[in-house]
Amino acid sequence: MYEARVFEYQGKRLEYVIDYPEGYSPDQRYPVILYLHGYGFVNGDIEKIKAGCPLRRERIPSGMPFVLIAPHCDKTSWVLEFETLCGFIEYVYNAEFCDKSRVYLTGSSMGGYTAWLALMAKKQVFAAAVICCGGGQYWANFEYVDMPIRLVHGALDRTVLPRESEIMAERINAIGGKVELTVHESLAHDVWTVTFSDPKTYEWLLSNKKEIL
Repeated sequence: MYEARVFEYQGKRLEYVIDYPEGYSPDQRYPVILYLHGYGFVNGDIEKIKAGCPLRRERIPSGMPFVLIAPHCDKTSWVLEFETLCGFIEYVYNAEFCDKSRVYLTGSSMGGYTAWLALMAKKQVFAAAVICCGGGQYWANFEYVDMPIRLVHGALDRTVLPRESEIMAERINAIGGKVELTVHESLAHDVWTVTFSDPKTYEWLLSNKKEIL
């Protein structure tokens, strides 16, 4: 179950929720999934993301020891809190519970766009990423070429057009990238529910491990 916490960075506050795996021990290090939410969760109370975050323990196969973390944007866009978000990513990466070789980034819609930016700004942190219905800066595709990334989009999405994910996959893979794109023909904007309810999502994440120099 998620617990609400507060991160403070250069005089600013960022609320977040965290959920530890069953049998958690402070003496061990665990793989971490960081989720960036979409516009539907902006502003409001931290309880909104605590109750409605699509990344949830009950959707993860039993025995997978992830620490789940979801920061909360209380502005109209993650861009307005991006510096604080980057500080938070570093905080999580250096936390005692964090297995630095297995930190994974996920996000949907507005959080999907932000995930692309975070991968660029903090690419040394993440071992892999799953991005739902987001778009990125395709002209900077070289920044992502070594990162295993799964993109998920709905063919019927009119909030964020599927072409946004298609372009990112095409451009990055054209120079040797590792992007897998799934387009759900019968889905519109909400592809995050099916994505974060699929055991294969978590199996794939755990299969990716980053070498720590």
